[in-house]
Amino acid sequence: MRELQRVTLENVPSDIIEVRKQMAWTPNYFAGLAIFSYLGAGLVEEGIKYIALRLAVSRARPKHEQGYLLYAAMAGLGYATIENIIFTHASVEKGDSAGMIGLTLFERILFASISHTTMALLTGLQSIRRDARGEELSIWRVVARAVVYHGTCDFALFSLSALNGNVGWIHPTDAKSLILGFSPIIALQGYAVWDFITQLKQLGLRPCE
Repeated sequence: MRELQRVTLENVPSDIIEVRKQMAWTPNYFAGLAIFSYLGAGLVEEGIKYIALRLAVSRARPKHEQGYLLYAAMAGLGYATIENIIFTHASVEKGDSAGMIGLTLFERILFASISHTTMALLTGLQSIRRDARGEELSIWRVVARAVVYHGTCDFALFSLSALNGNVGWIHPTDAKSLILGFSPIIALQGYAVWDFITQLKQLGLRPCE
């Protein structure tokens, strides 16, 4: 458990680093990553945003369907902002270099904020189908798309860390790992945005008057 909580390998003995590699390169570890990514992170975090959306809709009672998307975007951005502050503060507290803190800010603002907002908007679209248009959708079907996209992004990042011989999350610093880390996230986010736009057209939503 202690090794999972490490966020840096600074001053870690070589024998411990070797043990970490042996732990990371096992099927059981990757199975655990999948469970954590999709259930511990994806389902929980998207569930929180769904609850925020439901509370906003129940109180505001939007007159237009686009109101669901507005509140969904607010839920996503609000969650992302809180998370961004936590991650940036942690980077400063552990004494990261200015360059690493800047990279953290770049990743959180550009990738995390867009991702959280897109996932929330996908949930907002499913909420429109169920609540505004009367489709019979379970709660799971409302949040499923967001959970799958979210979980896949997290699994890709944790897998990269594991392939580098780490358990938990150790931020890569070499160019190759950064490219390998960013590429699937950009691709998944792009596909999620395309999915959102496609569904938006299917629903025939128009701008509020």
